[in-house]
Amino acid sequence: MAVPYLTYGTIVGITSIFIAMPFIDSLRTQFFLTLLIALFIIGSFFLSFLQKTAGI
Repeated sequence: MAVPYLTYGTIVGITSIFIAMPFIDSLRTQFFLTLLIALFIIGSFFLSFLQKTAGI
């Protein structure tokens, strides 16, 4: 059984950078824009999922 250690490491790396971004002054704006875009994409997914399940 293959365990995707490289994938897990990449996820940890990206997450740790994302968590550190609001504490660095030059990256704070990018953090909030990235967070806004991520919330928009996740919200759009759930909105389309609810519309499909409701039969609209």
